Amino acid sequence: EHLQSDTLDFTIKTYVGFGLIMLIFIIPKNVIGSIMTNFNFNLDLAELSLCKWFALSGDLKSSAAVKHSATQRINQMIQNAHRLHVVHKNEESNSNNNLSPMERYLIKEEEYDECGGLIWSWSQILTRDKHGYYNQLLREHGIWLHSRFAVGQEGQVIILIFYTILLVIGTENLAKESNADREELLLQPPNFSRELLLRVLPTEQVIRSSFYIGGGLAMFMGIILIALYLPSTVTTILKLRCGMIPSLHDVHAAKYRKSADTIYCNVSNMVYGLLGTMSLFLVFFGGLIFLFLWEISKDFMLSLVAWALGLTITMTIKTVLVKLCRMGTYKAYYRKRPRAANLISLAMESWTLGVGGSTLISRLTQFLFASAFWIGRIDVKYLDDDVNLFGYRFDTVPTHYRKEILSHEAHRHPLIDRLGTMYLMRLRYRNKFCSNAGCAWRRLFVQALMPWLVKYRVSNDTSNNDDSLK
Repeated sequence: EHLQSDTLDFTIKTYVGFGLIMLIFIIPKNVIGSIMTNFNFNLDLAELSLCKWFALSGDLKSSAAVKHSATQRINQMIQNAHRLHVVHKNEESNSNNNLSPMERYLIKEEEYDECGGLIWSWSQILTRDKHGYYNQLLREHGIWLHSRFAVGQEGQVIILIFYTILLVIGTENLAKESNADREELLLQPPNFSRELLLRVLPTEQVIRSSFYIGGGLAMFMGIILIALYLPSTVTTILKLRCGMIPSLHDVHAAKYRKSADTIYCNVSNMVYGLLGTMSLFLVFFGGLIFLFLWEISKDFMLSLVAWALGLTITMTIKTVLVKLCRMGTYKAYYRKRPRAANLISLAMESWTLGVGGSTLISRLTQFLFASAFWIGRIDVKYLDDDVNLFGYRFDTVPTHYRKEILSHEAHRHPLIDRLGTMYLMRLRYRNKFCSNAGCAWRRLFVQALMPWLVKYRVSNDTSNNDDSLK
């Protein structure tokens, strides 16, 4: 009872301490900064003093950076158009100088800039531009990382630190208790029960080896998971902007719009998802190492390794034979030698019936480890939309994260403010605002910088019958 009381007290203190630390991180300086936004602070961030920089609202600074991104993108579009229509003096000797602008565009059409990915996303955050500013995702690309993402990442780092500390403390206590129990058993007179308990009770070395190695692998997977959230979020935003991910014509668009308030659960899902991933990998790897070192299961695990090694060699030979036979009998979907192909297929089918259990073991292992890792990720879907049972979808948590991205894109897209200003000025001043040339420029603006707006436009004559999208 005293041990249970100490454990309960330790658990309560741990949760309270974690909650207080999270509360410190969740209270953003935007709350303090919003009080100070009435002061006339210069938005030239390089000239701000440290006091003013802290007091300035984070949203105000980020909004200024997003406007800078929109200006930079429009200037880049105009420069690209200028290069297509005007031949520079240093290009007069080029063979393309006599081509029309459309022909030059077709030549340049397949030129792309690589973006997205782990290294690119983090380098955009950590490197400075020529003006000395960090976070080029915001200033150059206009990608607004929402506050829940930042709080969730901070919570994941705190969980990782707490988990490591508790793992070390728990492992040492467990190893000391096991060592004390074994020493107490050694003092007893020899008998069958004593020998059985000494064999069953793991040694101090076994406990430390299994927990530390398994815990180290779990920490490594946790670090990878934390590092993947940023590039995954950035890639999703870029895909939404270029039209690779549908917006209004998505089959789930109506559900996203009707239940956008469920984004409140993203922070807790990120934190506890990471905790679940690390715990599962600790159980998998730590338990596997424990079974290899434990006196009772050591012989069985060695036999299992020998069986797995033999099965792997057999499947490798089978794979090589299949590829060699395929080269001489098949061409795409057609058989070059039907008789030989039928005989080889019959032989391989008979062989597969004998070693087909390896496929089951392989799929089961892959699914277990993949699910253990993806349970900690709410930024991407693990199960396809077609994976359902009588219409019930098993994993809907990633949709909440997608809703938050869509919600912030609806407010923080770098060009949505410019386009909305054009439309409102046109409605207000009618023909007095913007000429025919200006309207043509507006269409060019939409086509070049907001292609998803054209690709997924919802018009009155659309076949979509959902009134909520019109």
